Amino acid sequence: MTDAEIVAAFWSTMVRDTKLTFWKRLQNAMEWAYEDSYQSVINDPRVLEDQRAANLLDQRFYVAETALQRAASETGLVSNGQKISINGWNYTLVRGGGVSMVQAYVQTPSDFARPAKFREAHSAVNTFLSAPQFDFGDVDAKVFSVASINGIIIHGPAGKNFDENGQRLGFLNFAVPDETYRTWGLNYSVLEIIARFEQAEMGVEAPQRDIARPLIKRPAKKKGETEE
Repeated sequence: MTDAEIVAAFWSTMVRDTKLTFWKRLQNAMEWAYEDSYQSVINDPRVLEDQRAANLLDQRFYVAETALQRAASETGLVSNGQKISINGWNYTLVRGGGVSMVQAYVQTPSDFARPAKFREAHSAVNTFLSAPQFDFGDVDAKVFSVASINGIIIHGPAGKNFDENGQRLGFLNFAVPDETYRTWGLNYSVLEIIARFEQAEMGVEAPQRDIARPLIKRPAKKKGETEE
């Protein structure tokens, strides 16, 4: 499949298997998560001032997990209430049909999520970018269903200053890593996903982004590797 067809398959699967209400609820919930976790840390007299920034990173993870799980459960997506424990750590996994997601903090929208055994395992079964469906030559790719898109909700603050404005939610994206967990293949803001849903509901054909320069990002080949 061409990169344009992969992008088209991605959007059709997202619209089919997830819900507009989920993405809207997630956007609001994550804005609350950033505000709530900051206020919790800044107003806690038990935490030393020079340790508040580190404490906020911990607080933000747990509150973001709650935000993700609530957004899913309140809008009909499947969320594992018991959580998944790997390497002594717990992760919330949300699924809507062929789309599954976890969450992770990153400093900028282009940064890659910190390696973790769970996230690496999550992406290792993600063959969507390299083989989203069988290639039957001239058969229209739209007749096939994408088996699974395993993505990561990435988020980060608006700035670097440790103050209320700098620590509000700056970005919230849904990013799909390639199966080697070396790069983002697809990376869209939740606000763009919301816009796509609204355009689909109105029957408006959404403009394709970066088709002239394919969006799909794949890791650079190592020395000695050849194109198959």
